[in-house]
Amino acid sequence: MPDAPIQQPVQQPKNGLGTTGFVLGLVGLIFSPIPFIGVVAWPLVILGVIFSALGYVRTRSGVATNTGLSIAGLVVSIIGLVICILWVAVFSKAASDVVNQSTATHTITYDVTGDAKSATIDYSSYSNGGFSDSSQQVSLPWHKDEKATGLFSGSTLTVMPGLDGGTVTCKVTVDGTVKKQETASGAGAVASCSNF
Repeated sequence: MPDAPIQQPVQQPKNGLGTTGFVLGLVGLIFSPIPFIGVVAWPLVILGVIFSALGYVRTRSGVATNTGLSIAGLVVSIIGLVICILWVAVFSKAASDVVNQSTATHTITYDVTGDAKSATIDYSSYSNGGFSDSSQQVSLPWHKDEKATGLFSGSTLTVMPGLDGGTVTCKVTVDGTVKKQETASGAGAVASCSNF
């Protein structure tokens, strides 16, 4: 009876570097979209790209098998790296905006018009932690320009017609944009341009 041919054992796919790259890339991809915790993703996705690329090179040279795992590792690592780069861009833009706002100069214009013979005007503005205000009895029309440097957090203008009554209209403009306008009529009425 002839001898049966010796069968070679089936080799299981092996690619240690590709597997390591895939695991690192996958964990990095999971952490990358999470704010602040995503910082941990940077080294993971970078190492994932390196190990996956080395695993792919080893499969091409025949030293390792399982090319698919190396390619999957490269894909998830690169996606995680792109998300990390996008987060850096978003934070850089936000930091730049804060710096620009803290040094910007704003023009605040207060206007009061109407047919009242006189009016009592109270106005204030808040910027960069500072506060300015004034109250005065004036005849109409009345106009005032102020400059505010830094983060502008608001302004108010309140107008009350004099004892003779009449109509008053207040208007607050910031950097050329009308923020609030209101009209009041009669003695004791109040036109309030605030809460914007």
